[in-house]
Order: sequence, then structure tokens, then C-alpha cells
Amino acid sequence: MREVKLSNGETVSVRGLRRSEIKSLSQYGIGYMRCEVYHLNGEDQDKAIDAVLATQFKEGELEVENSDLLEVFNAICKETWSSRQEEKNSLRSGPSDQTAPEESTAEHA
Repeated sequence: MREVKLSNGETVSVRGLRRSEIKSLSQYGIGYMRCEVYHLNGEDQDKAIDAVLATQFKEGELEVENSDLLEVFNAICKETWSSRQEEKNSLRSGPSDQTAPEESTAEHA
């Protein structure tokens, strides 16, 4: 599960797509190893994004600004296709290993 903070201050939780959901979204360029929604033409992109959001939200349940909508869609994609290793190495994982502790005299580039 992944939480997305919306511009109105609310938080929504999303999960990765299930196998059956991925299969039903194949017409939009979505598969077990790919999400090619951004390669579709504009109208089909909109339909694909709506279809992905419909796997987790009822009609009218997610009435948010467009930027929030895309943030939620991207969070679903990341939850579905990101590997554990990618999550471990993401910016959210904390300071770089190259950061020296405050009391250290070591020089780091």
C-alpha cells in the first residue's frame, strides 16, 4: 500500500493492480511487465487512466484536481511495477551512504 497526500490535505491509499485487473487493462497497453499508457493518444490515455483509477475508487469517489489525479495514478503504477530494490534505492529511503555523520572527520565528495 502507498499513501498519496492530496492538495486539499486529505490522504488516499492505493495498492498495486491485481493480476485480473492487469489482464482486463491490456487494451490500454498495460501488462505484467509494462505500462504504456503514456504512448497512447490523448483520448485513449484518459480512458486508460480512468480505467486504472476505477480499479480502486468508485465513480465520483475521487473528485480531485487533475494534478492530484495524476499523482494517484502514478502511485498505483509505482506500487504495481516498482521492484523492492527500486524502492530501497529511491529518494524516500533516506540520506545517501556518502553522507558522513556530524562527528566524522572523513572527507566526502
